[in-house]
Parts: sequence; structure tokens; C-alpha cells
Amino acid sequence: MNSRKALFYLLYVIVIFSLSLWLPRIFGPSSPVPTVANSAAKEASAPAAKAKAVQSKRMQSVQPAASRRIDETVAGLLQRKGLTQERLVTDQEFLRRLYLDLAGRIPTHDEAVAFLDDSSADKRSALIDTLLASPAYVSHTYNFWADLLRAAPIRGDAGNYPAWIKDSIEQNKPYDQMARELLTAEGRLLDDGAVGYWVRDGGRILETAAMTAQVFLGTQLQCAQCHDHKFDKWKQKDFYQFAAFFGEVDTRGGLNMLADRNERKKLRELQEELSPQENAAIRRFLNEITLNVHTAERKSLRYPKDYAYANAKPNSKAVPEVIFGTMPLLSQYDNHREAFAAWLTDRNNPRFATVMANRIWKRLMGIAIHEPIDDFKDKSEAIDDALLAQLGRDFTTIGYDMREFTRILCNTRAYQSAVSASAITPRNYYAQARPLRRMRAEQLWDSCMTLLSDDVDERKLANRRQGAEMMAAMPDLSEMSAEKILESVRDTMKAKRSMMMEANRTMRKRRTKGNNGPFVARASEMRPGGGRDDGFLQAFGQSEREVINGSSIEPSIPQVLALMNGKLSSTLTQAKMPLMKTLLACSSSELADRLFVTLLSRRPTADERKLVRTEYANGGREGLQNLVWAILNSREFLFIQ
Repeated sequence: MNSRKALFYLLYVIVIFSLSLWLPRIFGPSSPVPTVANSAAKEASAPAAKAKAVQSKRMQSVQPAASRRIDETVAGLLQRKGLTQERLVTDQEFLRRLYLDLAGRIPTHDEAVAFLDDSSADKRSALIDTLLASPAYVSHTYNFWADLLRAAPIRGDAGNYPAWIKDSIEQNKPYDQMARELLTAEGRLLDDGAVGYWVRDGGRILETAAMTAQVFLGTQLQCAQCHDHKFDKWKQKDFYQFAAFFGEVDTRGGLNMLADRNERKKLRELQEELSPQENAAIRRFLNEITLNVHTAERKSLRYPKDYAYANAKPNSKAVPEVIFGTMPLLSQYDNHREAFAAWLTDRNNPRFATVMANRIWKRLMGIAIHEPIDDFKDKSEAIDDALLAQLGRDFTTIGYDMREFTRILCNTRAYQSAVSASAITPRNYYAQARPLRRMRAEQLWDSCMTLLSDDVDERKLANRRQGAEMMAAMPDLSEMSAEKILESVRDTMKAKRSMMMEANRTMRKRRTKGNNGPFVARASEMRPGGGRDDGFLQAFGQSEREVINGSSIEPSIPQVLALMNGKLSSTLTQAKMPLMKTLLACSSSELADRLFVTLLSRRPTADERKLVRTEYANGGREGLQNLVWAILNSREFLFIQ
């Protein structure tokens, strides 16, 4: 390809891609990119053994009936609104959509071919089962929970909080159990990752209380923290009574955990003799191994000293009170947090189940039944109260099983409906179609990682759990002398450094070979803003996890630049990378199919086959690289149909 042609080709793709980002914001999304319909003729094939193993459980579950009831309710809603449901997606559209929604990445070439060539009548349900049982589901679902719980790096966390979240997903821990464990967690963060929920805000109970109301009840109480809510019924007193359930929480760490005051003083004196760098490192380490949460019965929450309303006295003790429903009898529980957790997760509190069911619906469908998802009020703003209530009941009936509830939704006609040719927004959404939406940052990154490695779901970065286990195994410092404490801390720090150096050597090997390319690991393995993704995830709107659900799919110029000439796209199109090596090894008759199935999870049209043949014949390897680059920058690759 000569320089003039290459320049023209580059400018053409830039213009088309830029328009694809901005036109939907002006006119709404256009019709989905046309794809080849799945052939009616089916070839005999059996679903994967793993899918068969879990399918028997599914057939005995409530899923088929629950999915059918949801579709019947949606059909009734559409009839009342005078709307019709969009067509069913093709197998090719379903395949890519489901992988992105459940696995968080596009399917590999072999995964796509296995599904597309399968002639089984129940292959869609079988694929749902397979993905729900996969490590990829755990990885992708972690991103959902990390955004919801704002699981950003926190002081004293050796990775136990993220590990607890991942373990809970892998174990398919019921939602009510997860909530109870988080809300009642006590002890060291090193011993129980759920303690991270309480140390996330540095022991600032009012912030944690506001987050708790938003996460588990979909209720915005934070505006009532400083004054009566201007636009809702909540009073400042309501907020403080709600937060009073957590007034006994005490977060401690560092030297304060040493029992003997004299030893604390002596240790401080010993630390002063150290270099500033070693002193700071030891202080951080002491905090990390001692940080804990416990219930201090004598501790309580008080109203502000400048409290200005007549319904309570300034600086007086706030008495716990629920914001709706029946107040639990505090004397029946060991502490106030246990009483709150029991009230929250009680089956007579439908808000608890409804809020999470609504979140999962939005995660899969693109738009929730109730928007905004974090602002439930007495007056319903749901598109259909009956449908929202039904989702909450179904979620409760199956024991708050999030994996089973996801299975129910993915098997509905509503989920498998095509993207609408007209703009779908919360104002005109009645489950008649899917809105066209761009991949989230993690989905895009993980899809690119799939093109760089065939085992990306199994790849882990430095094993922070080993460091946590090493520190947790340290002897109890509370009864040790200052000299012994310093000796023990130094020994453990040295061992931890050695372990982390080895882990970092392993991580460096995870970079793409032969260049300074990106780490080959899923987004769930990397801390937001940690730098291992070279800013790619942040450019595409990954949440910094400072606020609940802080991610974004809004287009931006940095996104265009990252895809056009960023390190990741450059790496993907290098001849020595797995994607290009595989494509270059294909025969001319196989090339188009391999290219389109690998990148777009569909087989090419006749015109697309001709284009691939022409570009490869005229440009050779460079022509093929240009094709890969153009598809990676295309709207069809970036958007979920």
C-alpha cells in the first residue's frame, strides 16, 4: 500500500469512527450493523459436557417457568402501550451478546465456531449454563460488584477485600448472605476480607451509612446528612437514626492495637532511631497487619453540635431507627449491626430484593425497569410496577441466587430481542428491544486480551493473597515486647518483599513478548489507575470506584486516539502476535472466515469475503494488518447488538 493510499485509508477510518461515536449522541443510535442470519439448516452437534452437567440442575429449577412469566408480563405491558417486540436475535448476535454480558469478553474463534455449528435446539440455554459456570463469569461479575461497593485500593488492604468479593461470586453466595457478612464483619482485614466494607471509608461511619442505603435500598439519604432533604421526604434526623445502627463500629490499627502502653511508647522510640524511609515502611506495615473492625458497645453516634432542628437536641445520642418497615427489637441481637442486617434481608422487606433485581436487569438489558437505579421513592417511577414486583418476588423465591436469576433473565424473550432501529432511552423503554450500547471499558480490554491469549481467563497477576496469608500468620503482637515486635515486622517485611519481587518477575513475563506491550491479564486482575493498562481502561470510562457505579460509556477523543494508535491496538496488529500469526497462516479461502469469526463472532458476507481477498492480494501482510486495525476501530466491534 503506497503512502498516499495509506493516508487516505487512515483518514477514511478516522472520519467513519468519529461519526460512529458522536452521531448516536445527536440523533440516537442507528440501526444495528447488518449481519448474516444463522442458517436454518442445522448440523448435528452436542453441547459441551460442562453445559450438560449443569443443565440437569437448570431443568429442575424454577427457571423455565420464571422466564415464561416475565415474558408474559412484558407482552401484556407492550400490548397496553401499543408496541411490538423486536425480532429475536440471530445465533451470531446472541453468541456475541451473551459472551460480553456474562463472560465480559468476545468469544474465541473456537468458542464461536462450536456454538454456530451446533444444531441442538437448546444450545442457547446450554451456552448460558456454560458461561455462568465459567471463571470468565466470576471475573466479569467482579467488575460489577467492585463498582457497586467502590472496591478501590484502601489502606491496610493486602487484596483481601477484592479476594472476598471474587470468592463470594465463585461460591455463588446468596445475595442476602453477602449483605449480612459485609454488614456484620468484624476482626482483622487480613483474616476476613468483608471487613473491607467498613475500612473502605477510613472509619467514616456517616459515609458508609449513606453508601449502605444507596447500595442495598436504592435510596439517596446522603443529602439529608447535613440538612433536611430539599426534594425528598428524608429529614436529617432520619439520616442520623439510620446511621446510628453503625455507631458502635470502631476501626483501629497500628500502634493503638498494642495492649501495653509502655511497649507502645518504647516502639515509637525505637522507630525514631530508624531512617525516615524505614520508619514510614514499618508504620504502613504495622497498620496493614493490625487494621481491624470491632463493636465498641460504649461508642455511639451523636447528632451534630450545630444540629438546627427541634426534633432532636444538638450533640445528643442518635437512637437507631429504620427508614421504613418494622423496627427490629435491638435486645434480640448481639449488636446494632446484626439487628440492621436482619431487618434489611428479611423477606418482608421487598425493597432489598427489588433493588438488586433491578440492577441485574439493567446490567443485562441495558436499561432498568426503574430508573435511576439508586433513587427509589415512595412514588414509583418504574415502567411497570407489576414487572418490577415480579422480578423482586422471583429473586426472593430462588433464595437470592444471583446466578440463577441471571439464568432466568438470559432465557427470556426480552433478553434475546434484537437491538431497536430507533433510539431507546429510559423515557421510551418498555422492554420492547435492547438499546444499542458500547462495550464497557473492561469488556473492551478483556476482549482485546482474548485476542492476545487463549488462556486469559486463567491468567492472574501477582498473587496478593500469598502476601496476606504470610502477614496473617505473624504471631500476635499485642503481648510482645517492642524489640520483638520490630524484629518480627522486619523479618516478615523482608520475606514479603522477596515474594513480591518474584511475583513482579512473573508479571513482567505477562507483557506481550518482544515489546513493551500491555500486561496480558483481565481488568479484574488490575487495580483501577494502576498503570498496567497504560491508561486504556480509564480512557474508556472505567470507574475510579470513588462513587457507586461511577463508570461511563460516553465517547471521547482519547478513546479514538487509544484505538487508532495506542499501544494495545498497535500490539494486536503486530505480525508476531498470536492474532496475526494465526491469520497469516490461513489459506486464502479460510482467511475471511477466520478474521470475521475471531473479531466479530460472525461469518462474513460475500462482499466482505471479496474485500478481504482484494486487500490481502494487493497489500499482503500490511493489507491484512490494515483490515484488522479497521475492524478493531469499527462500530460493530465496539458496540453490543
